[in-house]
Amino acid sequence: TVTLPAASAGRQVIIKDAGGTAATDAITIASPGSEEIDGSTNDFVLEVNYAAVTCVSNGSHWFIV
Repeated sequence: TVTLPAASAGRQVIIKDAGGTAATDAITIASPGSEEIDGSTNDFVLEVNYAAVTCVSNGSHWFIV
């Protein structure tokens, strides 16, 4: 599990499955506290080998782009 830092306007975090194990060992991306990811309080799960996601904050919440 990777927990995002507190939301800060314009902040970007890139998370990459560099080991190629997401299909067998999913990578869970969690938001801190009550912050949301794409409008949801659920965690985002990366399940594709060698995949990457960019998370961008608007200062209150996180968005996957």
